[in-house]
Amino acid sequence: MTTEIKDLNIIKSLLDFYSSDLDKGFLHPRTNEIVYLDEDDFTARVNFLNLALYKPEVIYVWGGDLAYSQLEIWAPLIKKSKLKHAIFCKSLKGKTQAHAKLEKTPIFGIKEGFDTKNLANFSTSVHSMLYMTDKNENFGYMRAYPNLIHIAAHHGDSDKHASFNRLFGAFDYLLVADKNSMNRYLSANIQLTSDHFLTIGNSVIDGVTVGKKSNKLKNVLYAPTFEGHGENVNYSSVFRAGNSILESNNINLMLRPHPGMGLREQKYKIEVERLKLKSVDNFKKNKMKQFNWSDVLICDISGVLSEYLFTEKPIIVPVSSSDGWLYNYIKNLDISKYVYLWDYNDISLDQILLEIEDDDSLYESRSKRRNELYCGVESIEQSVGLYDKALQFTSQVKYWRDIKNISNFYKQESFLEDPKDPNLLKIVNEIRQGYSVLKFEIV
Repeated sequence: MTTEIKDLNIIKSLLDFYSSDLDKGFLHPRTNEIVYLDEDDFTARVNFLNLALYKPEVIYVWGGDLAYSQLEIWAPLIKKSKLKHAIFCKSLKGKTQAHAKLEKTPIFGIKEGFDTKNLANFSTSVHSMLYMTDKNENFGYMRAYPNLIHIAAHHGDSDKHASFNRLFGAFDYLLVADKNSMNRYLSANIQLTSDHFLTIGNSVIDGVTVGKKSNKLKNVLYAPTFEGHGENVNYSSVFRAGNSILESNNINLMLRPHPGMGLREQKYKIEVERLKLKSVDNFKKNKMKQFNWSDVLICDISGVLSEYLFTEKPIIVPVSSSDGWLYNYIKNLDISKYVYLWDYNDISLDQILLEIEDDDSLYESRSKRRNELYCGVESIEQSVGLYDKALQFTSQVKYWRDIKNISNFYKQESFLEDPKDPNLLKIVNEIRQGYSVLKFEIV
C-alpha cells in the first residue's frame, strides 16, 4: 500500500538534496513559459518532488471526492498494468492512502493539500488522463492540461441513458467495452466518429469464475441500483420488486445494493435495510465471492449486469408494464436477447426461477453476448493486455502532438541522482515505485 511520509526532517533533507533540480522549474503548457518555484513554497516543492520522482504515465481523475466503489472497478487493471498510475481527486473522504488498497499507486487529493490542477506539470512522463465521471470539474483539468490526452473511461458498462451524453464529445478518446458500447454514443447525437473510441472489452473481475449450466437456482444475488439523481433516471427496482423478492421462501438471498442507495431519497435506504433482514452474509461486500457464490443475478439496468455477464449465469431484470417510461425504455433495448425480463406483477420469483431451471433458453445468446462484451477475453491478464495497448497508443498520440508543437519539448534529465544516505535512498526508491508519497502538512 502507498504510505504517506510526514516526517519534516526527511522531507527537508530530500528538498535540499534535489534543490538544484527543483530550481529549474517546469514548462507551463498554456503559456509555454518556464514557471519557477519559490524557495519558501514547501507545499509546491514537495508536490513537484513527488511527481518528478514517481514519474506517472496515466492519471485517473475524479472531479469530486474519490468514489471507492468506482475505483474498485478499475483497481484490478491498475494493479496489474505495466504502466505507472496516479489518482487525482477532490478528497480521499478523510481516509488514508491504504484504504484504497492499491499497492503502488499514490492518490493526490485537493483537500489533502495537493494542487491537482498543476501537479501533472511536474512530470514530463504523464501522457493520459482518464475520467471516471462526467462532473463539471473535469473541464478544469482539461483547461489545466491542454497538452495531455483526455479520455472518458467512466465506471462500468451500462445502458442507463445518463451514461452517454453530449459532454463526452469534449474528450480526445472514449474507453469503451465493445461495439455496442460505442453505438450508444453514436446513437445519442454526439458528434464523434469511430476513431474516437478505444475498445478494450469490459473489465474482468479478478477471481470470478465462469459458472456451469445449473439445474438449481437457489443462491440469488440481488444487486439493485440506486434511485438516481431524479425520477427520469430512476432505474431502481427496490420499491417496485422488493416485496416480490421477499415473498420467495425457496431461495438464499444475498443483497448487494448500489453504494449510492438513499442519497436522494432516504426511503430507499430504509427499504434496503428491510431486505437485508432476509439476506445471508454478503462476504463483506466482496464482489468476486458474491458472484462465485450465486446461481443467478437479479439486477437493474446498471454496470453490474455487464460485470456478471462474464459468469454466463442467468440474469433477471424486474420490469412491469406499470413502470411507465422505464418499461418502454427497457423493452427497446436488446438485453431481452440474453437477459430474462421478469414481470413481477404477473408471476412470482419462484415461478420464473423454475422456468429458467427447466429451460435456460437464453444460455447460448448470453454466452455469445459475453464473448462480444469482453472481446474474447478470458482472464484479468488478457484484459490488462488490451488496456495497456490502448494507453500505449495514446502515449504515441501525445508524442506526435508534442512533435507538432516543438516548443512543448522541455525535456530535462533531472531527479536522477541518488542520495548517499541509505535511509533517504530507500525512501526515494519507494517514491519512485509508488509505495510512498511525501505529505507536507502546514501546522
